[in-house]
Amino acid sequence: MFSDVLRRTLEYAGFEVKQVINITDVGHLSSDADQGEDKMTAGLAREGLELTLENMKVMAERYAQAFIEDLKELNIEMPFVFPRASEHIPEQIAFVSSLFDKGYAYTTKDGVYFDTGNFLNTEY
Repeated sequence: MFSDVLRRTLEYAGFEVKQVINITDVGHLSSDADQGEDKMTAGLAREGLELTLENMKVMAERYAQAFIEDLKELNIEMPFVFPRASEHIPEQIAFVSSLFDKGYAYTTKDGVYFDTGNFLNTEY
């Protein structure tokens, strides 16, 4: 809801806003601490469906549509686009690679992280 209030405020102030809401339909862990089982894999198991990309897409679309219906019910302005994460994996890989090239990312045993300390040294 905050993003809706922000968008409406910016538009009221005369700013042009192009809002995008990402639909994370693959690779979303059950914990915000980057731990746990993948939510999509767990959902397929819970619903007794075979772990296939097709089943994952069907389930993701069902939940995406439920989310969009909730937005409508709350009278939240619709974004200009709802990109699916699964449709932009090459771009995501290229973006992370560019962060490494610029020295803004590092790896640990459990993932890739943005190096905020290095970013702070950047002059604007």
